[in-house]
Amino acid sequence: MRLWGIPFVAFGLYALAGRFFYDAYRRSRTWYGVSGQRAIIVSDVWRTTEREIHPHTIPEIELDERSDGSGTIYFGKRPPIIRSSYSDLGGPPAFEHIDLVRTVFDLIRSTRTATPYNSISG
Repeated sequence: MRLWGIPFVAFGLYALAGRFFYDAYRRSRTWYGVSGQRAIIVSDVWRTTEREIHPHTIPEIELDERSDGSGTIYFGKRPPIIRSSYSDLGGPPAFEHIDLVRTVFDLIRSTRTATPYNSISG
């Protein structure tokens, strides 16, 4: 009976406190970048992954801004229930919990109006 209880206790500990530590660790190992044509998310949690987003191809980019100026930018439809690691569960890519979120959001919106590099005609 004790052997069956161990997974339940482990899950309970993760649900109470472990998820906050994992989220903080995951965010400390994630970097964001914006260029003239794309946004990039690099994560080095279990393995190094790079995610490239072309804002001019995404129909909807949403902003979740807090009163202190930090927040999250969603590259797609904002989830109805905000989770700390929603993009890990297959949600839209996001710049999560960043400072000066309004400035970054405006920068990304300006790349949406710029002509994509592959459609420039000579």
